Amino acid sequence: MTTTMFEAMLLERVETLERQNRRNRAIAAFSFILSVFLAGAAAIGYMGVNLAPGRVITAEKFLLTDSAGVIRAELSSQNDNTILAFYDASGTPKLSLADVSGDTGIHLYDERGMRQAAFGVSQTGPSLVFMTKDGNYQSGLITTSKGRTALFNRIWGQETDKKNLKQEITLDNLQVVQANVMTKIN
Repeated sequence: MTTTMFEAMLLERVETLERQNRRNRAIAAFSFILSVFLAGAAAIGYMGVNLAPGRVITAEKFLLTDSAGVIRAELSSQNDNTILAFYDASGTPKLSLADVSGDTGIHLYDERGMRQAAFGVSQTGPSLVFMTKDGNYQSGLITTSKGRTALFNRIWGQETDKKNLKQEITLDNLQVVQANVMTKIN
């Protein structure tokens, strides 16, 4: 055997080994990608997630809890009422969005869970209401059944009748109530 023939055989053998090495790398890469995909699919199946298109999850109530098990949000629908509520870490309500019998509103709560403000839209129209620390109506704007906007303010420290609580606002007769002083603006 001559040196050139020996070199040619070695060169052919090296080329064969390199082709096998490239093929083995491709098979290993494909196997790795396939195993990652299958492990991910198994994990998703184990967690109960269904990725099938067109699937719907239905329930009357969804609760979102934090790692301590405290309810932080709630989405519920019962009868003709739908509510989305958010709670702080102690479970005290902070914000709610509600649709109750066709009346829609946003409610804000203080650190004790007492409602302090509300903005809503009813069948008669919109309203914006502020409450006292104990949750009673303090002041706000409401739309009356006649379609007019009424401004009301609870007079400080005094119980008053309904006539003093509401003053109708019209374009020709605007009345503003502010801290026991009523001013007529013409």
